[in-house]
Amino acid sequence: MKKRKSAVRSEALVAQIYPLLQAGIDEGVATGLRKADKHADDPLTDSQRERVARHIEQAVSDALMDRFDIQDGRPSRLHEGS
Repeated sequence: MKKRKSAVRSEALVAQIYPLLQAGIDEGVATGLRKADKHADDPLTDSQRERVARHIEQAVSDALMDRFDIQDGRPSRLHEGS
């Protein structure tokens, strides 16, 4: 039986930081809002939930981006223009 060469490459795996952070923030905020509303006597309306989520996402994004040095010319905020 002939041995096959390994298909492993020596290239580095590079994460796409912005989409990775954005997905984590979005998922975390959505989960937190669902849990907070689950047993509430007076749950948030859809409009309130969207407004609260937008403000939390912006605050978390700002706090994270303040800890990064942006050197590739991209905006320094994940939600630029919000």
